[in-house]
Amino acid sequence: MNTIKLAALDRTVQVIEWGRRHTPKAGGALSYLLVSVLMGLALLVRLALFPLEAGLQYLTFFPAVALAFVIGGFGPGLFSVLIGMCLATFIFIPPFYAISLHSLYAAFWSNVVFLVDGVIVGSAVMAMQRHQSRLDSTIDSLQITRQAIEGTSDGYWLCDASGKLLDVNNSYCRMSGYSRQELLTMRIPDLEANETPGETAEHMRKLIEHGCDVFETKHRRKNGEIVDIEISTSYLKRGDGYFSVFARDISERKRIETELRNSEEKFRHLYENAPIGIAMAKQDQKIVSANAAYCRMFGCTQEELRDLTISDLTHPDFQQSTQQMSHDLLEGEFPSYAFEKKYQRGDGSTFWGRIIATRLVSGNPQENYIMGIVEDITDRVEYEIQRISDVLEQRDVLVREVHHRIKNNLQGVVGLLRQHASDHPEMNEVTDVVVRRIYSIAVIHGLQAHALAEEVELDGLVKGILDASEGNVNYRNNLHCKVFLSKDEAVPIALVLNELVTNACKHRAANTRLEIRLDTDRDDTLITIDNHFEEVGPEAAGDGQGLALVNSLLPRKSAHLLALRRGDIYSAELRLSPPVTINRA
Repeated sequence: MNTIKLAALDRTVQVIEWGRRHTPKAGGALSYLLVSVLMGLALLVRLALFPLEAGLQYLTFFPAVALAFVIGGFGPGLFSVLIGMCLATFIFIPPFYAISLHSLYAAFWSNVVFLVDGVIVGSAVMAMQRHQSRLDSTIDSLQITRQAIEGTSDGYWLCDASGKLLDVNNSYCRMSGYSRQELLTMRIPDLEANETPGETAEHMRKLIEHGCDVFETKHRRKNGEIVDIEISTSYLKRGDGYFSVFARDISERKRIETELRNSEEKFRHLYENAPIGIAMAKQDQKIVSANAAYCRMFGCTQEELRDLTISDLTHPDFQQSTQQMSHDLLEGEFPSYAFEKKYQRGDGSTFWGRIIATRLVSGNPQENYIMGIVEDITDRVEYEIQRISDVLEQRDVLVREVHHRIKNNLQGVVGLLRQHASDHPEMNEVTDVVVRRIYSIAVIHGLQAHALAEEVELDGLVKGILDASEGNVNYRNNLHCKVFLSKDEAVPIALVLNELVTNACKHRAANTRLEIRLDTDRDDTLITIDNHFEEVGPEAAGDGQGLALVNSLLPRKSAHLLALRRGDIYSAELRLSPPVTINRA
């Protein structure tokens, strides 16, 4: 009987496995219906195999009950046990196909054993299903993990505490150039190119103590090539212990880092040893760094410069323009700028420099910098200033000589005209007018021949015209400063003054003196000519031909002539304004 039960149990296990794989799960009333059908089929099989008298009433019920637990769960499985007990008592216990006290008594213990076995089998099936579910979940998780490890571009291997490789992924095979079979026969020291076997063993010992580590090392490929590797490893405390290792090829990153480091070194060498000054400043114009040439240029140390701004080093005449250009540069108005300006040192001395500035853009707009390259051009500027000064001096000498010769020629013309007038007395009046006008122009060239500037001083011009008038004149200069006539208006004003003085001398009363004054009225210059007229004529009234010529020569906006009469005194007031006049202290 026990042998039969063991065989039935073995078959039950097989049925359970088959049912787990091929039988769909059912729930609710359908589960109980399926269980009932299953027990009916088990009964038919039993009746077909053995006669009623042979007993063995549970032979087919036992696997059916196990399958019921698999299909429906614990409730339907227990329901199948009850069905089996009822069928076994009703059909297989004499009297067959009948229920009596005798049959109930005879089947009691066998039914109890069947019930207990059913419960045990059901519990076992449920436990196996739960275990299998967890096992399936674990297997799925391991498969996902394995797929992830195989799919990653990083190399992976698993090794024991002695460093022997137990598993590797395809990425590390490609990385090392070895096949999987070759790697599984190797140990870590066989691949390590940066540490000796003793150092590797010591490293592994420390790793066991700390549990995990990330470090860089070098591995040797199958072809002998050395590759830079970043190792991320952790120690698993299971059994004798394992190391789970991820390896990343960082050769390209190392190459870029080396090139960047070399480039930085070259720039640093160029920055520190450049013969011209280089400095960097923040957005608030605070200097953050400067090279040795810049420090020598301003006579400061690096620490002293960090307490200064660009404005502190700029001459006051250029501070406003420098601040504006720096602001526009940081705002992105232009990528760089270059101009020449004057600098000042801490000791008060100054020098000329040519600045080329550009903006250094960072990820944060608030952390942009200005880099400036400054070249000391003091010698060049001073040479240029001296050259211009020499050119101007040569020009002044040449212009002065030209004015002197023009004056001499004009005076020669005046002498010829006077000689002509002496030979032809009837032309005296006309000749005298022309002589005076030419003489006025000669006075201007005479003044310009003695002065460095092309402007003509008003005081000297008036005195020159009065010297030619040969009349009694009282002249007073009440100006507060020197007044000059612009070079473009000097000749017209000289002719106007000549006409006014000539007209006044011609019509003044006998035994009277001509009064001429120069006065200042704010920015205007007043030239006043007072005269006692002998008789009232059209020229005295201001509407003669002489005054018509005067009005035609006057500049329209910066010169005004006013003729007044006070009793027997007639006044001509000429008001001159900038830009005809130029006031200088």
